[in-house]
Amino acid sequence: MKALACFLFLALSGAGLSEPAHAAERTLGRQGLIDLARSNRMLCNQWRARDGSCEDVGYLEMLGEQEVRQTYRFRLSMEPDLEVIVRETAQLDGDALCSVFSLDDIEISVLADGGPASQEQSLAITLLYRESLAEYEGKKACETYYKDSATGDLRTVVTVDGEMAPTLDNVYRLLGPEDRIHLRPVNSGQDPKRQDI
Repeated sequence: MKALACFLFLALSGAGLSEPAHAAERTLGRQGLIDLARSNRMLCNQWRARDGSCEDVGYLEMLGEQEVRQTYRFRLSMEPDLEVIVRETAQLDGDALCSVFSLDDIEISVLADGGPASQEQSLAITLLYRESLAEYEGKKACETYYKDSATGDLRTVVTVDGEMAPTLDNVYRLLGPEDRIHLRPVNSGQDPKRQDI
């Protein structure tokens, strides 16, 4: 599933609210998830057409036959320019991606002005996540993907220990590897720096 660290930040900012289901939606399914993870396509959350920006971007990558590595990148602020990269490995479980949440299994990298952040910045942000996510430790989170046949967008539905968690749901625009987008700060109306991803 999309790493809970990124989930929580987006949910707290109000960005992760799901849209109502559409009649044109269908479950992506297990093979669809595998195909997506092998496609090199980018998941753009909160797409904004006027400047080609997203609040976060994600990538899926197959690791063997059952595991999928999820990598998400989002910008915390412009001044200072801080970005966070979150990586987690999930398991294919029927039509969903699932993982038992463990802080030790999530990799968090912090960038400042495009390069590695200082040890102090990285430590402060990492500690914030660890404190915020302690309640999820040991819980099973699953993410099911639905594709809108009219728009091509993907909507995710998340459960935590079998209970629906609608504040963690997201809607993504699928972009190709050749597409260039710009990250804007999460839940911000500011125009992003023109930094291609």
